[in-house]
Amino acid sequence: MPSLSVERWLALATAGDSQARFHLGKIFSCGLGVHQDYKQAIYWFQLAAEQGHDDAQFSLGWAYHLGLGGYKDAQKASEWYQKAAEQGHAEAQFQLGRLYAFSDLRNDALAVEWFLCAAKQDHSSAQFKLGWMYHLGMGVEQSDRQAFHWFILAAEQDHAGAQASLGEMYKNGWGVEQDDVAAQDWFYRARTMHYP
Repeated sequence: MPSLSVERWLALATAGDSQARFHLGKIFSCGLGVHQDYKQAIYWFQLAAEQGHDDAQFSLGWAYHLGLGGYKDAQKASEWYQKAAEQGHAEAQFQLGRLYAFSDLRNDALAVEWFLCAAKQDHSSAQFKLGWMYHLGMGVEQSDRQAFHWFILAAEQDHAGAQASLGEMYKNGWGVEQDDVAAQDWFYRARTMHYP
């Protein structure tokens, strides 16, 4: 949407425009031309999210996930992430997977399910996490061949963690023939992603 004044966004949002409500949430969340106010951000995200706006649903989940404005709540985060994830929002799918893998809501099978949804949309961090789920046998039958498959997809998108993981796979012969030269190559690529 074009750059508008906060007053114009407010007028559109008050009239019920879900994109304007989402945009106002971003304005207050980031403090763009206004005093940063997470409570106002959450208010506007909530209104847009209730209208089915997937980015607002994701942003509301993110706010509850991080506890912005003092509202940390993993269960509410998962509910809003899921609404966006079910609309195909890749980042929401990934974050929902993270909640199921690393929070009090732990459910490895659901984590794998949501990582897979995002990974199929070429979300490199989801591909990386899915690789580790397979490597460790969390929520799936352990398979280094599957781990290698997901790591390579993420590594080809310059995901440094996946590149380092491929180095370990080649170094140890996990899911692939042991190859010290390939291991060094992947370790080098991972290092140069952080230190060009």
